[in-house]
Amino acid sequence: MKNKDRFLFLMILLFLIYFLAFSHLSIIKHRTYESTAFDLGIFDQALSSTINDGYFFETTALGVTLEGRGYSTFSVHLNIILFLILPIYYLYQNPETLLIIQSLFIGLGAVPLYLLARKEINRLWATVLSIIYLLYPSLHWINLYDFHPESMVPCFMLFSFLFLKKMRYSMYFFFLILSLACKEDVMLVVIGLGLYIIISERIRVRSSLDLVKSNTVRVGIITVLIGIFWIFLTNAFITGLPWVGKWVFIERYSHMGRTWADIAVFMLDPINIFSEISSVDTLGYIIKLLLPLSFIPLFSPSILAIPIIRFMENILSNAPAMYDIRFHYAAPIIPFLFISAVYSAKKISYRIKKFSKIFMIGMITISVISSIYLGPISSSDLFPEKTNHHMMIDEAIALIPKEASVSTHDEIFPHLSSRSNTYLGYQHGVQYVMVDTKSRWYHTGWIGRDPVSRFDDKIEYLVDKNVYHVIFNKDGILLLEITKIISNNN
Repeated sequence: MKNKDRFLFLMILLFLIYFLAFSHLSIIKHRTYESTAFDLGIFDQALSSTINDGYFFETTALGVTLEGRGYSTFSVHLNIILFLILPIYYLYQNPETLLIIQSLFIGLGAVPLYLLARKEINRLWATVLSIIYLLYPSLHWINLYDFHPESMVPCFMLFSFLFLKKMRYSMYFFFLILSLACKEDVMLVVIGLGLYIIISERIRVRSSLDLVKSNTVRVGIITVLIGIFWIFLTNAFITGLPWVGKWVFIERYSHMGRTWADIAVFMLDPINIFSEISSVDTLGYIIKLLLPLSFIPLFSPSILAIPIIRFMENILSNAPAMYDIRFHYAAPIIPFLFISAVYSAKKISYRIKKFSKIFMIGMITISVISSIYLGPISSSDLFPEKTNHHMMIDEAIALIPKEASVSTHDEIFPHLSSRSNTYLGYQHGVQYVMVDTKSRWYHTGWIGRDPVSRFDDKIEYLVDKNVYHVIFNKDGILLLEITKIISNNN
């Protein structure tokens, strides 16, 4: 086997191992009730409802009623990629399909990274960086945390950047649009990428006339315009669809002000920005993103600047999950960490050519250690076992008629989300209520903030008033069937 064939074979083998391992792990976690309504249940229900009823809707919102049925998932996030996922989901209508798709595309991101690094440096560096990508702890966490469309952004954005460098602009724009289709706030990264293209070409070309004639500048301008267009497209969807009518996540920045004007004033003060960036949590977030790459992306600051607005969106939020590598919010930033790592490695390999292999070994060592200590690999529940308790939940679910309406809580929801009339939290008038009294969600509701989705203060009342009667009661798992319908006032 030729040397170059060995590298290619190794890449294919590593990708297959990654894909098989993480798709298997995510399915096991789902089958042992470690997946949740947010967001596996949401997207499973949105796709299933489209196949059965003709539009993307879900019922996890507070205030959704049996009469209202639900609301479009596009009224919260613009995940247009669901249209492309739908045909695949149609073949096997199950939440596990989404978990497999997610593992496939996260792992596939190693391919464009390998091709980019091979083009810019050599095959050995390309292999090393691809291994580090497949060991990257944040990607491992994202892969095992339910399903989120933006998990595909690293793959699409890496392909897009690869074709940009190859000057195959039609393919560049194709993958750029796919990236945008994953989630609306990728537009912040796209605008940053467009500005990077324009500024880089301006530095390279000194003549103003040559700059005007440059195809690269035109590509950069079009990129910025696409990002701006996506802002208006998102606004049209969110304000035009029912239930939300506004960008609800502005509450995550309420500490900066109640309106966009207040937030803008807050951000114009450098002291405010410095205090946010210098916080212990933010610095920890930055270190955890850069450490597995041995901090080498810092040698290519111009590329690191591309997702800076999206990065600021994360760290300025009052939602801790947004600046935690275990959640999907880091996904649009990750491809640029690796792209900057490629160009930093190119500089390093040129300057210390004799020590490149030693440097590579050091990087892989740091990557492995980071993957173990920062990722889920060392977690005690990485390989959850199916217990008798889980099998009893399966048994109770099997008793619920396919067309019946049902209320349940967070980790049971994804196992019933293929039904259009499954609700998170108690809904007045549902035919069945299913709860696991041993679950933390039973007592706290959704992430402990939502009293509507709590059941511990409702079940006893509903049974005592003979609204529901118990038809299943094993090991703390209760399935209630409706006896009579009472008014909301009661």
